[in-house]
Amino acid sequence: MDLPDRYNVGADLIDRNLQAGRERKLAIHSASGDLTYGDLASLTYGAAQALLDLGIRREERVLIAGYDSPGWVASFLGAIQIGAVPVPVNPLLQRSEDYDHFIEDSLASVVVVDAASEEKLNGAAGRAPHRPKLLRADQLTVGDAVAPAATRKDDMAFWLYSSGSTGKPKAVVHLQHDIPYTCLTYAEQVLGITERDITFSTTGLFHAYGFGNNLTFPYWVGASTVLHAGRHTPATVLETIEKRRPTLFFSAPTLYNAILNFDGAKTRDLKSIRHCVAAAEALPAEVWRRWKDAFGLTILDGVGSTELLHIYCSNRLDDLRPGSSGKPVPGYELKVLDEQAQPVPKGEAGDLYVKGDSALALYWAQHEKSKR
Repeated sequence: MDLPDRYNVGADLIDRNLQAGRERKLAIHSASGDLTYGDLASLTYGAAQALLDLGIRREERVLIAGYDSPGWVASFLGAIQIGAVPVPVNPLLQRSEDYDHFIEDSLASVVVVDAASEEKLNGAAGRAPHRPKLLRADQLTVGDAVAPAATRKDDMAFWLYSSGSTGKPKAVVHLQHDIPYTCLTYAEQVLGITERDITFSTTGLFHAYGFGNNLTFPYWVGASTVLHAGRHTPATVLETIEKRRPTLFFSAPTLYNAILNFDGAKTRDLKSIRHCVAAAEALPAEVWRRWKDAFGLTILDGVGSTELLHIYCSNRLDDLRPGSSGKPVPGYELKVLDEQAQPVPKGEAGDLYVKGDSALALYWAQHEKSKR
């Protein structure tokens, strides 16, 4: 991957589209309004200036806790543009106290919220010793171009939190070059995404899977995205597909199964979709077959992780086996090893080791876990 030493991915995802003449091309479909790439650039500049006005400095963290929206995207890209570090978290947590760990662990100076999350996060910010300031993503205004920070390709760019299956969620630190790596590998070589595509992901932007599906992949090539604020149900998913006509649809096996069991689903119009993708949990072969029978669409099942940023092992249209996770994505090396770090015989279980240049730099403030 050939990137200059001085590289700012937040600026790149905007500038590459303006330089390609896509200023008037639609970037985002959303309930709050559609944005062209020119509109998104202006909103990102406005977000960057708002963060600067709040005193945000280079490498300071900006927590983002809100539903998918143009303001969410602008806050994320705007933070990176000025050299700050956006830290998206799940907006669906029930209690205000559930956010205390994220604020204390990240030491975020600003918390970006929306109308749905403001009350919860205001309480959490008030309990934090350093008292971060709140910024409403849905109240951002457009602004003039802001000079991007002269970050390096190996500088810290953003954090994503792991699921915390073994204790509190861990902050996974990603670098500026990690996003381009996933775009050049999975997005281009497996999905074959182009500027003619429209993406729709039922997994939110705070999650590594949804983040690639509905932000980095489409903006890398100048495609369009469909953002839906709130929880997804079979009814809202089918309605969105028929209204917005996406060409790439991303979801999780549980929701694919729920759609199949939804009354009248088989009569709905999904003809705009050219590829379906599943990740985040195992896709049963039976669900794959039922989806194919119902809609004539193939689901490309894959496996990824927050630590690798997106999918690193996937089925392909010309190389597919239902019930499996496919083969390594170009650019990634996979090994199955035993407890002594030796290769296991074919057909036996072991631990999966993955190597690729989108891998995390470290777990924040977790030295021992980072060494494993």
